[in-house]
Amino acid sequence: MNVRAQAVGMCSQTQNVANSIVQQFFPLFLQNEGFYAFYMFAGINILLAAFVWFFVPETKQVALEEMDTMFGGANHIDGGAQLEKKHIEHEEYAVDPEQKNATTERRDV
Repeated sequence: MNVRAQAVGMCSQTQNVANSIVQQFFPLFLQNEGFYAFYMFAGINILLAAFVWFFVPETKQVALEEMDTMFGGANHIDGGAQLEKKHIEHEEYAVDPEQKNATTERRDV
């Protein structure tokens, strides 16, 4: 199952919902607080920049498949290669269940 496409879709939808909430309430916030509303957003951006600078590791030239390992997860590259190898071997040889000897025949792939 391809999780990447589903995860991108969920992230995109979550961002759209959050953006809609901010768009609905920002005019009221700006009307009540005036220019100080922008200081709040500037403060949040400064805090997020400090978080990224100190806590998020550099991911330049790191393959997408290696990201999980970098953030403390399992290494899926080796396991994926083994699954792909088994899948290719399974397609390459077929066992005919009708034959009593169950010999293998090579299929053209």
